[in-house]
Amino acid sequence: MGKVNRKFYGLSQYKVPYCYELAGKSFRLVMDDGRVFGLGFLDEKNVQWNENSNPPRIDGYQCLKGDDTTYLVHVRLPEEDGRFAYNWILDLEQRLVTLDVMEWHYEKDFDRLVRNTPYFGAIDMPGLPLPEIRHHLTKRMNGVHIFWHYNPGHVLQHIYHSPHAIRATRKDMIVNETEFGGVVVVGSHTSKTTAQLRELLTLDCVVPVEFDSNKVLEGDEAFYAEVDRCVAEEEKIIRT
Repeated sequence: MGKVNRKFYGLSQYKVPYCYELAGKSFRLVMDDGRVFGLGFLDEKNVQWNENSNPPRIDGYQCLKGDDTTYLVHVRLPEEDGRFAYNWILDLEQRLVTLDVMEWHYEKDFDRLVRNTPYFGAIDMPGLPLPEIRHHLTKRMNGVHIFWHYNPGHVLQHIYHSPHAIRATRKDMIVNETEFGGVVVVGSHTSKTTAQLRELLTLDCVVPVEFDSNKVLEGDEAFYAEVDRCVAEEEKIIRT
């Protein structure tokens, strides 16, 4: 069997093709926080850019096209082991730009979480005034529940609890303070989640109550009887 081509390995096989239309073009980006960026796309892979009066630098980039006039440019900075990335959303129709600064490893206990900080601005074009409108944040996603089907065996879900988080915070979940603990529901279909669950069960304060999911195949009566059994067991544990 030949060597796997990583271009078609994992999630990358479901990604839309890269866009190379920006090669040879340059932009002056004026941000609302006072910074000015220069972006010059040297070819299909490299961009020369600088911030304010800093010397220009050359980094690799990837570009995806949102529609006929909107481009997403991704630059992963090599400093600090690649902890930071710059995403420029170039809206050529409205002459607007949004810079999304991504930061990995900012939270020690949740190493895979990514912090996104947006900055808004406009594209400065010769002979034209800067647009007064701007891209902006929205609350349209509040309460939305999305399933991301990457492939038949890999499905993620995002529940947008607030304009700033897709994960519920303790404040979102705990409505009444109590000394009797609570219930954590875990459904594991992958080896990693199962390993995390095993580690969780080693804690003295955790008592497992296993739900027999096979009961769903035995009809409603057996299924709801299993639900009632688990609820009764959980309430007994919490009371004690």
